[in-house]
Amino acid sequence: MLIRKNGWGKLFICLMLSLFLGFALITVMPQSATAATTELTIKKLASDGVTVLAEKTVDYRWLMDPENIEVMGNGETHYYHQGPVFIDDLDPDEQERLRWNEEEDTNYLGKDMGAARGTNVRDLCKLVGGMKEGETLQIKAVDGLKKTFAYKNVYEYSEREGPMVVCWETCWEGDVLYPDTGYKDGMRLVWFADDSVNPDGLHVFGNFDWKLAADPEYWYYYQDGSEKYPTTTGLSVKYVSELTIYSNESVPEPKTWYVDGSGSGDFTTIQEAITASGEGDTIIVKDGTYTENVKVDKALTIQSENGALSTTVNAAVSTTPVFSVDASGAIIDGFSIQGATGRNTAGIEMVSVTDCTIRNNICSGGYNGIHLGGAAANNMIIGNYCHENSKRGISVRDTAHDNFFVRNTVENNDAGFCIKDMTKDNVLWLNNIIGDSEILTGNTYNSPAPLIYNYKGSIYTGYLGNYWENYTGIDIDGDGVGDTPHNNDCYPLMELSANYVETDEVVEPTTYTVIFVVTDGENAIEDATIVVKKGEDVVTPQADGTYNLEAGEYSYTVTKEGYKTAEGTIIVEAADITETVSLEEVTIPEPKTLYVDGSGSGDFTTIQEAVTTANVGDTIVVKDGTYTENVLVDKSLVIRSENGADLTTVQAANEKADVFKVTAENVTIEGFTVSGATSRGMSGISICSPSSSSPNRGSCTVINNKCSGNNQGITLKAGTDNMVTNNTCTLSGNYGIYLNNTTGNFITDNICSKNTSGSGFALYLADNANNNTVNGNISSSNNIGIRVKNAHFNTIFNNTCSNNDHGLEIATKSANNMFYLNNFIDNTSGQLSLGFNAIAGNSWNSLIEMPYSFNGKQYNGFVGNYWGDYTGTDADGNGIGDTPYQTVETDSDNYPLMGQWKDGVIAGSAAATHTVTFSAGQNGTLLATVDDAAINSGDKVEEGKSVVFTAVPVEGYQVKGWTLGGETVADNTTNTLTVENLAADIIVAVEFEAIPVTTYTLTLTGEGLISNPEAGEIAENTEVTITVTAPEGKQVATFTVGGVDKKAELVDGKYILIITADTEVAVAYEAIKPTTYTVIFTVTDGETAIEDATIVVKKGEDVVTPQADGTYNLEAGEYSYTVSAEGYVIKSDIFTVTEEGQTVTVVLEEQVDPDKPQYNVIPADDTIYTIGATDDGIKTMTVDAGQSGFKYFTVSIEPVVKHEGTEVVVFTHLRDMEQLQLNATEADFDVVDTAKAGFNVEQNDVVKLYVMDQLTNDTASNPILLQ
Repeated sequence: MLIRKNGWGKLFICLMLSLFLGFALITVMPQSATAATTELTIKKLASDGVTVLAEKTVDYRWLMDPENIEVMGNGETHYYHQGPVFIDDLDPDEQERLRWNEEEDTNYLGKDMGAARGTNVRDLCKLVGGMKEGETLQIKAVDGLKKTFAYKNVYEYSEREGPMVVCWETCWEGDVLYPDTGYKDGMRLVWFADDSVNPDGLHVFGNFDWKLAADPEYWYYYQDGSEKYPTTTGLSVKYVSELTIYSNESVPEPKTWYVDGSGSGDFTTIQEAITASGEGDTIIVKDGTYTENVKVDKALTIQSENGALSTTVNAAVSTTPVFSVDASGAIIDGFSIQGATGRNTAGIEMVSVTDCTIRNNICSGGYNGIHLGGAAANNMIIGNYCHENSKRGISVRDTAHDNFFVRNTVENNDAGFCIKDMTKDNVLWLNNIIGDSEILTGNTYNSPAPLIYNYKGSIYTGYLGNYWENYTGIDIDGDGVGDTPHNNDCYPLMELSANYVETDEVVEPTTYTVIFVVTDGENAIEDATIVVKKGEDVVTPQADGTYNLEAGEYSYTVTKEGYKTAEGTIIVEAADITETVSLEEVTIPEPKTLYVDGSGSGDFTTIQEAVTTANVGDTIVVKDGTYTENVLVDKSLVIRSENGADLTTVQAANEKADVFKVTAENVTIEGFTVSGATSRGMSGISICSPSSSSPNRGSCTVINNKCSGNNQGITLKAGTDNMVTNNTCTLSGNYGIYLNNTTGNFITDNICSKNTSGSGFALYLADNANNNTVNGNISSSNNIGIRVKNAHFNTIFNNTCSNNDHGLEIATKSANNMFYLNNFIDNTSGQLSLGFNAIAGNSWNSLIEMPYSFNGKQYNGFVGNYWGDYTGTDADGNGIGDTPYQTVETDSDNYPLMGQWKDGVIAGSAAATHTVTFSAGQNGTLLATVDDAAINSGDKVEEGKSVVFTAVPVEGYQVKGWTLGGETVADNTTNTLTVENLAADIIVAVEFEAIPVTTYTLTLTGEGLISNPEAGEIAENTEVTITVTAPEGKQVATFTVGGVDKKAELVDGKYILIITADTEVAVAYEAIKPTTYTVIFTVTDGETAIEDATIVVKKGEDVVTPQADGTYNLEAGEYSYTVSAEGYVIKSDIFTVTEEGQTVTVVLEEQVDPDKPQYNVIPADDTIYTIGATDDGIKTMTVDAGQSGFKYFTVSIEPVVKHEGTEVVVFTHLRDMEQLQLNATEADFDVVDTAKAGFNVEQNDVVKLYVMDQLTNDTASNPILLQ
């Protein structure tokens, strides 16, 4: 028997094709959106959590009808839930009480659920048989959100808690909204609580209500980091779509029912059997023909007794599917299904169901044979024969996905398979597709794994696709699989699938040796790291570094320090291979120094610009100034100020972001004053990871910075080996220096003071801040000097915590920490506080003996901590207390120090202290410091110390004088006073006085001047507003300030003056000159300009004189004109002047002599001549080319001015401009309207025509004779 494997090369081709087509598919898939729900499905499941005992679906309109079910709410009362109460307290029990807010007086007004109406969840449960004690209810939203509730909260609620209600109506400002008309959160779960607790008398479902009503496992919290805040708002599920009761009822035993149309079974119709059956039952249908439309709404097995050829189901209604499969887990097996011919219907239809099996059916004579739509998934369609359907054999539409189609045959349909829309991840193999099909990418058209199969007597192992009638490829190796893909099928079958028989015979896979050779392009790299994967599985190499691989595709990654990572794929086929990988050496640029100067004289004006441009290893030097920005440092850099924190400030541009956020390792931040990140959780300097998948490995340095006025001063949330040294953190909203989930850091020589708002922790190690070293830090005037919560294996030594509320607090099972050589002094509420869940298990002294001195003597021994409230004795005088200091439970400091620790010395007998009292008069404040640490009035200060007092006057005031012990301090009006070598109680006071004001005289000259403030003696640098108001009819001629012309600087009659000397402001006025406009007259006869016209322009009765150029300069207004010219009619009219350059056009008409006849002469149209006219208007008729001989010339004569008696019409004949002949005719042309004359003419001869009173030889009246 021949045994071999089919071609792996086909797999590679198809993978590439699928990847490309799959990518194309992904780019066009739309995103889904969550919308309000209009339907609600209530289910009751058996104890297995799967079997459906009862189910009912209703829509909100059904719920609105009180005839169906009780309605809750009146549409007027608003119901509220309560949000989280953000309160922290040092006492964990008090903090818990405050957050539950029993008073119900915080954070509810913004949680208004509206004037809602809905249905009690208890009544909804009754629709499917209700709940029993010990059962739970799950409420699910359409977006997948689920909440679970106990029986007692559904059924046994108190009036204060109120019922759980699924709301389908809400009313806002008079608008009644439903899920499909604007209730965008509907249907929504709301508690209809009473108004018995809320101080405003509102119906609020408060956090404490739920604490009283529900067991702790059902409490809901808003989580912020490690902090949890109770809230009932999170219980209010939006878009409710399902209520599922998880009952304790047993799963019913499945039954078998028989259907026989002849009456010998349990039922005569399939539908009757389905209605009577329960989940998991089997319905066997006996031979025969059944005419019905079957709705399968339960997980049943429905099968024919003897197969599809013996059992037929015809559609009773052709527009409805024969089998509508509406329940997941159903099986339809062995039927002939016919008659569902209606458009878009099917023999078997499955919409949005899962885990169903459709097998061994014959679907014909319908629109679609089998249809999967909606989100149908994980269904098996096996061994069906779909033929002679008018549209599709098998239809897969909408978002149907992850379904399997095996050994089906489609034939003689319009389309065999139709797989389109947004379907994806469906798998088809061993199907026979005869005829055309519509196939979409994004699905798989071959077996999901290689199969062992028998084809023509030989055993093969490989992927199998489908048989396509129109496939034209070849099969050179004879394994029954085409050598080239068919569309999306990479393994098309050469014959019908019946010829491919799957077998259990196993063929051991063949492996091939793969050798990797790594080079730098020239030389071999011996110690590179090579990782080879098959999919996600790492392949283990052989001992000699080679790989034994089966045929297939593999990925590899090659890494080597100093080189770029190389990645690739290999295709293993039928031979050993050697893969050569070339690594590119990483080129690291030489580090450089970049300068930032906000004034523009550096390389950049902002720190962020410099960070963005810099390369790893560069140094950024920031020059003096204040920079308002939030800086993201995402590469290894040194960022330092040029001259230290006192001269270089970085102020947050966005208070809701860290000022410096460091997400890269090996970063130094040095020498800045950092402030302004005031929002909760924001820090002046934060070392963190860019994402959970890309951790920051740390090794950062934060040194010599001053962090003030941030929510958190310095925060470490990433990596190891970070150094935080010599920084000052003050006035933080929560924490001075904060370590969270970070290890191996060094926190040394920092000062944290006055961190009192919010939590007020100076140094805070929290939540797996482990294995850190905290050394040499000073914490004063905070709520807590050092707090350790859920943190372990830290070494905390040589720190001083003084004048805090508590010096040290241990909380939340912190253990295996070491505390020694710390000073806890004058902490008002105690040196040590035991926080929530504090436990024993920490060390409170050194692990080895240490050298030290006490009262001038040297000792060697174990040392603990100095506790300001330790009352034990030291009988042997070695500086170590004789009795332990109790710490936590069974823990104690067994070697408490008798004095403060400093530089290897335990201080001797406590130094005397003296009370320092100080005060300031009005208009200023007074501060005091000892060793650069602030003190308050009334504090005690160690004898011999120096106290520095600093006066801070308000603006405009200065120090008047100091008193010490009631006595005036001579010759000191400065802002500081130092009392050195304190030896007794002292009382210091400072008084302030107004700074003397220099005044100057302001003089106003001229009427209409007003100053604010008024003229006279005015303080130096006062801003004065001068207002100029001109008298009526006048305007400013001159305006001077101190003799300098400032008229151009007057803006809307105002001038701003800064008083720096005696100043005179003077103004003078002049009459307002009227505005005039140039007006131009143009006189024409309608066509031609008349140059010698006489123009007279008047304003009222006053004649206006024109300019020399004939134009007029006129003020705005109305004018009249009269224009005359010889031979023309005089014209008068009115015009209005409104703008510069205005033109007035006057058209004159010619004068007509009523005693002189005038006529219009119009030559008749004729083909022998062309009509024209001379320049003076005499009509002409020019003989056309080709015309000669005796010709008549005819004209029409129309009187213009009628005339008594006769006139003479004269035709004159000219050739070459010489007159040859006249023809005169006398007639009364007021009566006769035509005249005609004949001449012997040649081409180009001209005939002219005149009309006149009489024909004479007077050349003045008879110009004709001149020709």
